[in-house]
Amino acid sequence: MSTEAIFEAPTEVPAELLERARDRGWPDELVPRAIEVRIGRRILEEWLDNEHEDVKELMRFLGHRERLLSSTMQVREATWQDDDAVADLYASSQERLGDWEITVERSPFPSA
Repeated sequence: MSTEAIFEAPTEVPAELLERARDRGWPDELVPRAIEVRIGRRILEEWLDNEHEDVKELMRFLGHRERLLSSTMQVREATWQDDDAVADLYASSQERLGDWEITVERSPFPSA
């Protein structure tokens, strides 16, 4: 079993995605950066198919993703098993607004 972290493993950039990106006028580094931070092929194809996709927004998104992956912060996708924790988070996040105290309750389906 390899001790190499998944994000340190080499990545292959599909030539057809590079070609489509060039045809769209995207910067040459966009697709390789996206592959490097493990953006899935399906997502990349959706980006390429979307005529209204903002390249600056994509580059900014990739920058955020790169910072998250290289930081000590642990990130994972929320699952349905997180519902109780999400409900507790909302219930514990009271805000004071003048004389009012605001509490957001998101039960029984906090992920909805």
